[in-house]
Parts: sequence; C-alpha cells; structure tokens
Amino acid sequence: MRTSIAVDSAVKERLAVIARERGMTIEQMLTDMVGLTPTPEQLAARAEAARAYIREHLCPDLDDEDNEDHRTAVWFWEELRAGRVPKSLERPKPSPDLAA
Repeated sequence: MRTSIAVDSAVKERLAVIARERGMTIEQMLTDMVGLTPTPEQLAARAEAARAYIREHLCPDLDDEDNEDHRTAVWFWEELRAGRVPKSLERPKPSPDLAA
C-alpha cells in the first residue's frame, strides 16, 4: 500500500536533490534510510554486545554502575550527537550563575 507524507516543498526539493545525487528516487532513499536506522532494541543489543566484548577482551571488571566515568562517557556521546566535538574528556564546569 502506497501513501504520501506531507512535507514543506523546500524539504521535498532537498530530498529530491539528495536522492538524484545518489542515483535513486526519494522513495528508495527513504526506504534505505529507514532500513539502515537501528531500532532502540537493536541499539540496546549492540551496546550489550559491546560491553560483553570489552569485559571479555579488554576490561574484565567493567561495571555498569553510574559513576563519574560513565557520566563523562554519556556527556561525551551527547556532545557528539549534538554536533559538537569536545576537545577533551574534561567536562566543562558549570558557571557560578547556573550552579544555583
């Protein structure tokens, strides 16, 4: 069953350009994108597999507790997802104005 998705005309035109550059239709491009985007369950399974690998090959005492290292890793990942690349693993200290 075919259906349509309402988007702004500028968005549709941008999708058309990207699809054309890839040698495909908008439908093909979106189908590929959806097929390649993991579900939350798939992401959780990948994370667990990664933890198991790390425990087996790199760090047997790795734990899942909420500790400073874990909070730093979560912060770092959130920065990357937001399009910001931290210069180090040093998290910025909250400004005194925001600490209240």
